[in-house]
Amino acid sequence: MHRPRARMIAGLGLATLTASTLAVAIPAGAQATTPDVTVEWTITQDWGTGYQGSVRLTNVSGHTINPWSVSIPYVNAITSVWDATSASTTDGYRFIGPSWNTSLANGASTTFGFLGAPHGGTLVPTACEIPAGTCSVVTAGSATPAPSPTTTPTTSPSATPTVAPSPAATATPTVSASPSSTSAPASTAAITVGVKVTSDWGTGRNVDLTVTNSGTTAVNGWSVSLPWTGSSISMWNATGSLAGGRLTATNLSWNAALAPGASATMGMTDNGAFTAPVTCTSTAGSCAIAGSSSTTPATPSPTASPSASTPVSPSPTPVTPYAPKSGGYSGSRKIIGYYPAWATYARNYQVSDIAGQKLTHINYAFANIANGKCVLGDSYADTDKAFAGDSWDQGALRGNFNQLAKLKAANPNLKTMISIGGWTWSQNFPTAAASDQSRKDFVSSCVGFMKQYKFDGIDIDWEYPVSGGLFSGTPADTKNYTALLKEFRTELDAQGTTDGGKHYSLSIAAPAGPSIIPNLEVGAIATSLDWMNLMSYDYHGGWDPITGHNAPMDVGSKDTAKGFSITDTVTSYLNGGFPAAKIVLGVPFYGRGWDNVSSVDAGLFQSGTNASVGTWEKGVFDYTDIRANYLPTMTRYWDAQAQVPYLYDPARKLWISYDDPQSMKAKTDFIKAKGLGGAMAWELSGDRDQELLDTLVTQL
Repeated sequence: MHRPRARMIAGLGLATLTASTLAVAIPAGAQATTPDVTVEWTITQDWGTGYQGSVRLTNVSGHTINPWSVSIPYVNAITSVWDATSASTTDGYRFIGPSWNTSLANGASTTFGFLGAPHGGTLVPTACEIPAGTCSVVTAGSATPAPSPTTTPTTSPSATPTVAPSPAATATPTVSASPSSTSAPASTAAITVGVKVTSDWGTGRNVDLTVTNSGTTAVNGWSVSLPWTGSSISMWNATGSLAGGRLTATNLSWNAALAPGASATMGMTDNGAFTAPVTCTSTAGSCAIAGSSSTTPATPSPTASPSASTPVSPSPTPVTPYAPKSGGYSGSRKIIGYYPAWATYARNYQVSDIAGQKLTHINYAFANIANGKCVLGDSYADTDKAFAGDSWDQGALRGNFNQLAKLKAANPNLKTMISIGGWTWSQNFPTAAASDQSRKDFVSSCVGFMKQYKFDGIDIDWEYPVSGGLFSGTPADTKNYTALLKEFRTELDAQGTTDGGKHYSLSIAAPAGPSIIPNLEVGAIATSLDWMNLMSYDYHGGWDPITGHNAPMDVGSKDTAKGFSITDTVTSYLNGGFPAAKIVLGVPFYGRGWDNVSSVDAGLFQSGTNASVGTWEKGVFDYTDIRANYLPTMTRYWDAQAQVPYLYDPARKLWISYDDPQSMKAKTDFIKAKGLGGAMAWELSGDRDQELLDTLVTQL
C-alpha cells in the first residue's frame, strides 16, 4: 500500500529470511521448559464463514530478536493481517514484523491481528517455528505450552460479521499520562470503566470503553468484564470477546501497565440492542462503572493528543477552527482521493463521510490478486459490512462498495475506480503479467470485478515492477507491465463498446523514486493510460537517519538527497515522453516525524529516529491530527526552497514534516504551470475537516 512507499524511494533494502536459517518446531503439547518465543493465539470473533483473532508473541529468549518472525502450520486461510506482514508457506503462514516494529526485546511482547476463513482445520494452531530458536503455542494468559488448542468463543451462526481493525494501520495507543508518584501505601487496585456511545445508527453503534486505575498501586495487566446485550462486537486497542451475555476486554502489550490514575481507552463496534451496563468485574481489583453517555459527534476524533506530561514548545502556533467550504468542484482537472478499505474500522471514517461533490474520482484501495485473478481484498469491509438502509436479502450488496454506489448516485459527476495491489499485495503481479494468456486471464477477471461491483475504471497499483517494493520482481516485468496495461486498455474498450459506448478509465499509481522510474517504459505505457497517479510523497521518512521533507517541491541547498523532489520526478516523466496532461500529482494528507532531533536549524536535515508517536502508526500523522494536537504546541517553520512547512519542539526534540494550505497552494500552482492533469490525495481520512481538499478545489 502507499504508506511505506518511501522505503523504496530511499533505495533501502528489506531484511531477508533465508531457508537455510535453523527453525525448530515444538508441538503445543510438548513440555518445552524454556521456549525462546511463546505464541498466544486468540479467536475474538467467529461468525461461521469467517473469524477474527489476535496473536501475541512474547520473547523470553534472554536476548533481543531482530527482525522477528514466526511460522505457523495452519490449514485454514488467513485473508487479512494487520500490524504484521504475512506470507504463505508450504504448510501455513509466516508472519514478519512490520517496518516500524521489527525488533522484539527480551521480555517484550508484540501483538498483531488477522481475519481468517475456515478450511477444515482447527482455528487455533498447535505448533510454531522461529528462526534459530524454539517456539511454543500457549493458551491465553498462560506461561506454559498449551496442552490443546484454545476453544473458540461461540457466536450465533446468524450473528452479523463484525468490524475488524484495519490490516494496514493501527491506532496510536491512547494511554493517559501517569501522575507523579506518591508515597501512598500499597493497596489493592480499583478499576473504573467508562462507557461512551460515540455514534449510533440503529442496528449498531461505536463505543469507547475507558479503563482507569483508580487505586493507589500500579496495575501490570488487566481485564474487565461487564454485562452486554449486543449480539456481536469487534474491538481495537484491546482484545475483546463476547460470550454468555458478557463482554470481556483484555489489555494489549503496550497498554498493560496502568499507574495510579492512568487510563487506557479502547474502541469497538457493537451490533444489536444496547443497554448501558451498571456493573463490572476485573482481574486487577474491584470494578465499578464510572459512567455511561451517548453522543453522536459530527466528526469522529480518533487521533491521539500529545501526552499531558510533555513540555510544550515556548512558541506555539495559533490555530483557529476550520469549517469546510460549501459547494463542489466544477473545474476541468481531476481531483482524486484514495479511500482505503481499513478506514471503515478503527479510523471510523466511512464512505458517507466523503465530500463526493468535491472530487472527480475516488480510488478504492485495494483489491487483491490470487491465482492470477482479481479478488476482494477485505470481503467484510468491501461487500458485507451492514450500514443503515442496507438489505439483508441473500446476494444483496452491502459494505463499502454499496456505499460508494450510493455516494455516486448523490453525486452524478463522481466516478469510482478499483485500485488493485498496493504495497502489501503486489507479490502476484509478475506472474499475472508473465505471458499473453496469464495477462488475458488476469485482465478479464479484473474487468469482470469492476463490472460486478459497479466501478467506472481500474487503477493498477503495482509496487513495483522489477525492484523497489516489498517483494522482488524480475527484469521481464518492465516489458510485461507495458503489455499488461495494453491488454487492460483493449478489454476495457471492448467492455465499453458492449455497454453502449461507455468509457472505462485506466490509471496506475506511479513511482516517484529516481531508481524506480527507469524500470517503466514511460512513453509506451502512456498510450494505454487515461492518466497516472504520481505518488509524489514519502521522499523522506523515519527510515532515513536524518530529517527531511515528505513532499518537497524542490531539493533545498542543504538537502543531500538529490533528485528526491516533486520537480525532479515530474521532469523525469516528461523527459521520458509521458504527456503532462496525463500526470495527476499526488499530494499527502499526512506528515512524517522524527524523535531525538537536535535544535540546529530547527531540526531540518538533522539526525533523528522514527517518531515514537503518530496518529495510527508511529511516525505518521494525519493532517487533522497535526492541526489539532501538534500545531498548537510546536513551532511552525517554512522552507522557502522546498515550499513546505515543518514543525519542531526543542523540548521534546520532535520534528514533523507535513503539508498545509500554503504548501498545497504551491503544489496547485505547479500543476497549473506545468499543465498537469490534476491532483490525487493519499488518503481522504487524513483530512477530515477538508481543509486541504478545499485548497485543491478552490485553486484548481
